[in-house]
Parts: sequence; structure tokens; C-alpha cells
Amino acid sequence: VPSTSSRPQEKFSCAKVQQLVKSFLASRLEGVSYEAGPCTGLAQELSEEVRGLVRAVCPRRYKLVCVVTVGKKAREDAVVASRCLWDPHSDSFASCTYENPTLFCVVTVFAVYCE
Repeated sequence: VPSTSSRPQEKFSCAKVQQLVKSFLASRLEGVSYEAGPCTGLAQELSEEVRGLVRAVCPRRYKLVCVVTVGKKAREDAVVASRCLWDPHSDSFASCTYENPTLFCVVTVFAVYCE
């Protein structure tokens, strides 16, 4: 670990957050069908709810950024990608997807350590 890198006492647990988000999405989106208008608000609601859930299990001093993509499931493929600049020794992320017959949802939570 470089001397310029942050050294958190407790690291962000990607596995724990993925498990938490996966079970949350399954319960929250079961039976929801895609409609363009309401899904805009749904994405914002999901982002706030996921951030609250993750904040409860996240170590102190981590800033969270939650990105939610909700789309119509059709015959086309979709790719969700992101890039960022961070310290790989202290910062991390967790990502989870959910699909049902009419929609897909991709949730990515970035955890950035702040000293």
C-alpha cells in the first residue's frame, strides 16, 4: 500500500452490501411493471432507499454515491458502465442487478473513504 493511500480502520464490505441490495431489490420490485413515467420517480426512490440501507452497514467516514438505472426489458441488450478516479486501497463499490418480465434494474453503490 503506498504511503499516500488512506488507511481506513474498517473497510467497506462489497459482499455484505451486494447481498443486502439483492434481497432489497427482489422484495421491492417484485410485481412492478415498467412504465416510463412512474419509473423515473421509482429510480429516485430506489436510490434514496438503497443509500439508507447501505449507510446502516457502512463503516464511518465513507461517502456513498448510489446510481440506479431502471429500463424496459426488451429484445435489445443494455450495458451500464462507469468510470471514476479513486484510491483502490480504500475506496470500493458494489453492484447488483434485478430483472423481471418487463424491466431491469442496475444498482451501483460507490463507497469513497474520506479522511
